[in-house]
Amino acid sequence: MEKEPCISYGQQIAKLREKEGITQVQFASLLGVELVTVENVERGKCHPTDVFLERLSSVLSINPFDLKQAIWCDETQEECKTIS
Repeated sequence: MEKEPCISYGQQIAKLREKEGITQVQFASLLGVELVTVENVERGKCHPTDVFLERLSSVLSINPFDLKQAIWCDETQEECKTIS
């Protein structure tokens, strides 16, 4: 079965961003993307790419492996992992 993003991945990303005191506009600038991309990812309207996740982990100083595990579910995962 192909992996799908967890339902709450956008909320988790928004929570991490807010925890760092970063606005969506600042976040977009730090990630090198447009504001609409950040908005869509945080709303769960588009799936984050590996490149986006690498940038995200760098900006938020999070281990990229932990971030990817929290965002991408597989068929055996009952609940999404939460990162803090």
